Amino acid sequence: MKYTGNYNLAKPDPTDLVDISVINSNMDKIDKNIKSVETAAAKADRVVEITLYASRWVGSSAPYSQTVSVPGMKSTDIIHVMSAVTSSTPLSSIDTWEKMASMVKFGVAQNGQAIFYCPKKKPTSDFKMKLVGVSST
Repeated sequence: MKYTGNYNLAKPDPTDLVDISVINSNMDKIDKNIKSVETAAAKADRVVEITLYASRWVGSSAPYSQTVSVPGMKSTDIIHVMSAVTSSTPLSSIDTWEKMASMVKFGVAQNGQAIFYCPKKKPTSDFKMKLVGVSST
């Protein structure tokens, strides 16, 4: 018997007798891999808007941190941040959000939450950001 290179599926030889357990094993592997692809695709499409509040930064001096609830987030997620600006966002908010968001240099995913860090300056206004690729609940 030979096996496929990617998923190690059994490839019986033409002279082998049919073995239902081999077919079932192949089906289980296929099912597991399809589900994995579905989960990754759903995660890639999920966008969560968060608000970081000026009053919730922790630390009396740099670095500053803030923990935000993100339902569904897993510690294995990689935080990708994008602007929360939409066509209806007021210009004054856009300027503030961009300035404040530029102070946040990285985030760490945890189960159900994310921690954001500002290594130099602490944001002085509330602002919104979007997280992309967060696991769903």
